Formats: sequence, structure tokens, C-alpha cells
Amino acid sequence: MRIGIRLTGAMSRLDLEENASWAAEHGFADIETGLTEDLTGTLRRHGLTAWSANMGRGRLITADDGEREESVRNARATIDEAVRQGIKVVGCSHAMVEGRSGADQIELFKLGFEPVARHADANGVRLAFENWPNRGRNLMHSPELWDAAFTAVPSPALSLTFDPSHLVVLHIDWLWAMRAFKDRIAYVHGKDTEVFPDRLNRYGTYGPFVESGGPASGIWWRYRLPGFGVIDWRKFADVLGEIGYEGPLNIEHEDQVWGFTQDVPRMRQGLLLTKRYLEQVLV
Repeated sequence: MRIGIRLTGAMSRLDLEENASWAAEHGFADIETGLTEDLTGTLRRHGLTAWSANMGRGRLITADDGEREESVRNARATIDEAVRQGIKVVGCSHAMVEGRSGADQIELFKLGFEPVARHADANGVRLAFENWPNRGRNLMHSPELWDAAFTAVPSPALSLTFDPSHLVVLHIDWLWAMRAFKDRIAYVHGKDTEVFPDRLNRYGTYGPFVESGGPASGIWWRYRLPGFGVIDWRKFADVLGEIGYEGPLNIEHEDQVWGFTQDVPRMRQGLLLTKRYLEQVLV
């Protein structure tokens, strides 16, 4: 399986050419970032691919008809650009509308994504939602919501960027979810979650009320590079093979221990350490 990088943190602020040169020099195969006019051209010069690229921050889930119409137009244009560059997966944001019910969110999802999914399906592109809860502000974070959205818009173009780290935080069995939604997995992120049992036992999942402190991501958990958390990456890779996944495993570096937000040299050191680890366990 090919190992790549999702550009995050301090590295996301560097020029793509610099990131691509470093990634190629150190044996990475793929880079995920925002879709630009020369994305694949830049990556090809370094022998890299872009399996997935991000659509941007247009809001397709919105109660504003004008905003939705503009976002649909922009999303169609993004899909056309992905087709032109040979990109198979377009990552989509899925922030909910504040103050609306769950049923309303699904209806707004349908209004925004139905025409875009139709266009993606006609052009052989998959629209992928990373299962990031964003502290409850994103729609596509659990199997219940995946089912509701995929039922509302029954298009094979709609899919998941599957990230097991988020399911750990939600106490959802990532292995069960992989198998249950195997046909919807278009792309995967490599990110781990470290759990602190003593803090979980003291504070519960909501965290402290009168005390403070703890890891940056949450009082009883934090995101880590693969191999530093609770996820069994050998089993993860085994199930990807079982379900016929053909894309890369792109490391999503959000590990504060390894320089996530401010330290590019340490971020790179962590990426190389993780790559060596994954090469030992991937099958």
C-alpha cells in the first residue's frame, strides 16, 4: 500500500513545491491538499499523485438559497477541475446549520448535495466526507448519520474519507464501521488517538468541570501519529485489503508531540518515523 501525506499544521503553510520535493525525496507517494489549477502538474514533476483533493469551504449545507446555489455552481466547477486533473476523490466540508434539528440537517444536506452528487456520478468522481465530528458541528461523523445522508441522497458518488481516530473518541468500533460501510470508503487517513484511562476514569467523556489542563485535543484523549495510540494498524491495513481499497494511506499529522502546529523539522521527523512504522505493519 502506498503511503502519502495530508498537508496539515506548519507544513500546510509551506509552498507546495517545497512539500512535494521533500515528500518525494523521502519516499512518500501521494499528497492531499486543496485543489488548485496546477496541483497534479506540480506533484507529477516529483513523481507524486493526488488521489484526493479538497473542495474548499463552500457551504452546501445551508438554509440560505442563494448561498446554496452559488456553492452548487462552485462544487460542479471543482468536480470538472478534478476530472481534468485525473483526481478520483474530492473532499467535502459538512458543517451543520446552527440551531436546526437533525431532520432539518438531513433535508438541507439533500438540497445541497443531490445536484452535486449527480454531477460527480456522471463524471466518475467520488465526494468524500471525513468523519470528523468537529465537536458536534459536522454532520457526517457517525454511522447513524452516514446512513441517513446516504439514504437521502442515494448516489454511489457520496462516500467517506475514513479516519479511525475520530471513531475512537466517539467510542465507536472503527473495525465494525470499516466493514459495515466498506462500499463507501473512497479514501483513508492515517491518524491515531492516545487515550488516558486515569483521566477518563476521573472526568468521564465530558472532561473536567472545575479542574483544567490536559492534552491539546481533549482532557482524556489526543490525536497522535499512527503507532502512538490505540489503533491496531496491522488490522486496519488487513481490512483495507479485505474490502478491496485501492488508494493510498495518507498520514494526517495532528500530533502536538511531533511539532504539529509550529515546528516543520519536527513534523517531518515524526512523519518519517511514522512511515517507517507503517511500512513494517502494512500488508
